[in-house]
Amino acid sequence: MAGDLIGRTYLTSSSGTFTTSGSTNTIVIRGVAGGGGGAGCTSVASAASCGGGGGAGSYLEKQVSVSPSTGYSYTCGAAGTGVSGGAGNNGGNSTFVVGATTYTCHGGTGAPVATATTTTGTAYAGGAGGTVSTNGDLNTTGQPGAPGQMTAVT
Repeated sequence: MAGDLIGRTYLTSSSGTFTTSGSTNTIVIRGVAGGGGGAGCTSVASAASCGGGGGAGSYLEKQVSVSPSTGYSYTCGAAGTGVSGGAGNNGGNSTFVVGATTYTCHGGTGAPVATATTTTGTAYAGGAGGTVSTNGDLNTTGQPGAPGQMTAVT
């Protein structure tokens, strides 16, 4: 029947082409980018510090008119990797292209590495969330990563 939701397709491969069915005239894009990686821990004889979590990727939703039996390119942003003793890597952007318009979700940033210190009260910020998505009906940012911690050893 015209206007009914007839199916869902989850695009999870790193990139490719999504081809609409012969009866598809409208799609709803719900996209999210890759989150940033967490930072590693460092230590000295009297202290250990751990970096925070990576920031979340941004999100978008968009209802788009499309042509039946037509291919549309996309990229799913990869998650950033955590690094032992270093800063986390950034998450990748996710995109979906319809005609001349690219719908983009921005990846979260990796958390900065913590430096071992014996100063109590030291906080290590998590990575920043992805910047606001573009071209959706709903565009949001990603949330920042949780902070890291410092532990003094006596």
